Amino acid sequence: MKNPLKFIFLLLLALAQGAEGRAQNLVPNPSFEEYSLCPTDVNQMERAIGWYGSNTPDYFNSCDTFIFISVPQNFIGFQYPATGNAYAGIECYWHSPPDVNIHEFLGTELINPLQRGKKYFVSFKASFTINSNPVSCIAINKLGAKFSSVPYNLMYPQNQFAINNFAHVFTDSIITDTSGWVTISGRFIADSAYHYINIGNFFDDSHTDTIIHHVESPTSPYGEAYYYIDDVLVIADTTTQSNTDLELQDAVLIAPNPAKSFINISFNTSITNASLRIFDIGATEKYFAPLTSNQNTINISFLPNGIYQLKIIMEKKTIYKKLVITK
Repeated sequence: MKNPLKFIFLLLLALAQGAEGRAQNLVPNPSFEEYSLCPTDVNQMERAIGWYGSNTPDYFNSCDTFIFISVPQNFIGFQYPATGNAYAGIECYWHSPPDVNIHEFLGTELINPLQRGKKYFVSFKASFTINSNPVSCIAINKLGAKFSSVPYNLMYPQNQFAINNFAHVFTDSIITDTSGWVTISGRFIADSAYHYINIGNFFDDSHTDTIIHHVESPTSPYGEAYYYIDDVLVIADTTTQSNTDLELQDAVLIAPNPAKSFINISFNTSITNASLRIFDIGATEKYFAPLTSNQNTINISFLPNGIYQLKIIMEKKTIYKKLVITK
């Protein structure tokens, strides 16, 4: 062998790539191939085994021989699946004055819940579709994935507060590709033992950027952003990294939680230029204050019972914590 060091390096590289490739995808039926019944109409997401819908997402499969809900041709457009013979479809934005924030979501229960403090890699593929009837003509950004402890369709049965300007992974790029598939991906550290992944646009209309390709007519300026979805992936992130992010999460303690009138925010490390923002479940900011020491007492007596999100910014990083208020 001319270069044994090169051989050893290539062998180690192959072993590392093999280990990454064997990481378990926590998403069951990730490409929507398995189904209980062939879809025959819109709003049949539950026919893809393991998946559910919030509002009216659609399930497309080539088993439908009447084209309406088939692939690659269907009522909303034309696209070959990224994998196999099926994909999902969701309306991520609807321009219909005076109605606002009308979005669809799809989700499934993970094979195993996420582990708090562990880093995960998340990705899925999306393809934009343009059609004049129905009016799919608006491209958007903010398409992403959000994790939850209960199914999203039970958590928000009427879509109320589902759009709260937060997702664990999302894109800031407007997706306009109609010929191929765009991969949306990201990494995050789980702050809870989430059981479900949900996909959609979790940002309200005012926080969503758009490109309008056309409208139905000058007197009827209605339109939607509709995207096909395929190949959903959630795996433990095995890339080599430091424990800085995890240490930072554990450096902040909120107590008591649940709370009534006051909370104590303590840091087990020195802080500079830290601040706190409190948001209600509707993403409305309710409180802001600088955090100036390692021990901070915050008066929350003015806040009603409910679930709140604490956004703590420190050392140019953002930490999210959940707070429950019960009086």
